[in-house]
Amino acid sequence: MSFAAKLTAGALLCAAALSVQAARAQDTISDSAWTPNVNIAFTSQWVDRGLTQTNGHATPQGGLRLDHDSGFYVDAWATGVDFGDGTDAEIDLGFGYAKALENGFSYDISFFYYLFPGAPKGSKAEFWEVIPSVGYDFGPAAWTAAAFLTTRNGGDTGDSVYLTTGLSVPVTEHLSFDANVGRSELDPRGGDDYWDWNVGATYATEWFDVDARYHDAGNIACGGKCKGRFAITISREF
Repeated sequence: MSFAAKLTAGALLCAAALSVQAARAQDTISDSAWTPNVNIAFTSQWVDRGLTQTNGHATPQGGLRLDHDSGFYVDAWATGVDFGDGTDAEIDLGFGYAKALENGFSYDISFFYYLFPGAPKGSKAEFWEVIPSVGYDFGPAAWTAAAFLTTRNGGDTGDSVYLTTGLSVPVTEHLSFDANVGRSELDPRGGDDYWDWNVGATYATEWFDVDARYHDAGNIACGGKCKGRFAITISREF
């Protein structure tokens, strides 16, 4: 099966599974409603935690999120990847609870499981994370912070903690700038600890958003995956 077929099939399966879960939950909470949010994107390369996940290549992305009036949500997202070992897709399945308060504070706690179709047999590429996050909207700027926590990182390489924080500043109705910094604390089996950062601008139109971003993760031993690089992403939500 081709990369595109795998990615599409994975996304459709995830969407179908989440739709069934949402329908079952709605049967038990008849007074509440689910809101579906579909997102699609195309990026010049996907960079996560300062490291390219597509070997510098472009890839499609997409997902489905179902939000309940209570704050509970279920989420599925898929992207192409290129790890140089035959892995050609990543599928993220998760659920969580999020609230935005009237005083400007917000919080979110979620659990995600990551699948990697095409990964070599025995690679133990799949892993999970618990992700708590908080935010505060000052008006002129918004601050966010999150932690990504697991005791079983990809490849069964032990504990991993990723901490990130950032500021977003709206300039006009359509244009905003943001800057983010992150810290990866890894078990020695998973590599060296390192810092990463990115700065970017997002322009929102009536039909789609365009994000231009520069990423850097310093000079860690990463086989060229962490060198400074630009990524441009065009996305739309429905």
